[in-house]
Amino acid sequence: VKLDIDLLFFKKYNSFFFSTYELKNYLLKSFTKLHLNLTDLFSIETEEARDYLIKIYPEMERKLICIPNGVDDEFISKTIPLKTFEEKENIIITVGRIGTFQKNSELLLESIQLTDLKDWKVYIIGQIEESFNEYISNFFVKHPNLRDQIIFTGNISDRKELFEFYNRAKIFCATSRFEGFPIAFAEASYFGNYIISTPVSSLSQITDSGRLGVLAEAKSEIFSKAIRIVISEGFLNRDLDQEIKDFARINLTWQNIISRIINYFSK
Repeated sequence: VKLDIDLLFFKKYNSFFFSTYELKNYLLKSFTKLHLNLTDLFSIETEEARDYLIKIYPEMERKLICIPNGVDDEFISKTIPLKTFEEKENIIITVGRIGTFQKNSELLLESIQLTDLKDWKVYIIGQIEESFNEYISNFFVKHPNLRDQIIFTGNISDRKELFEFYNRAKIFCATSRFEGFPIAFAEASYFGNYIISTPVSSLSQITDSGRLGVLAEAKSEIFSKAIRIVISEGFLNRDLDQEIKDFARINLTWQNIISRIINYFSK
């Protein structure tokens, strides 16, 4: 069983399942215990979540391994030549289901309107929720000066086209209210994108404890300040770009992840 859980949510309810109905919640938590006994092996996406689950359910220790989401290095390397830092553009991207409650897209827009982007552009990539279109329209009515700097691409299903955006960008922003380990984090890191994110459970692992990215609280003033610092002259550079790429090659490519799994089972 592959677990895709938001650790912050799990800590709040101490369960894989949650319902606002007391009886249903009791039954769901009972089902969790049964599920643990019937399952031979679980995988979880972060070491932090693994350690916490074992504290709550000690019986999981011998049947829980960490397998983060990864990228296919072989496919990408044959498809797209990675740009050097000097070849990249002053681009910020986000990728996801735009306008959903989880992705909290309004926070990104509110933060950007507080930020002097200078010559930077923001590409917002993903299918837009129908209900969010009115918010976007009203936003541009209030901030017409940002129409040329904030670009909504819509959904991009072609992986090569999507990877080209990661390849061109220097920064990846995530404003989610909750997340497990989004694949977009692994993809962004692979292409050397510096990550600015709200406090989701996989952020520490993906940024190597803050060395390769930054946590910003889910408040527009704070998130905007983080963006301003990262786009300031000299913050991003060739060495940092390469460090992010190297970290992703070692920790987030399927080739290396699978190798570690094989070693785990061989023991």
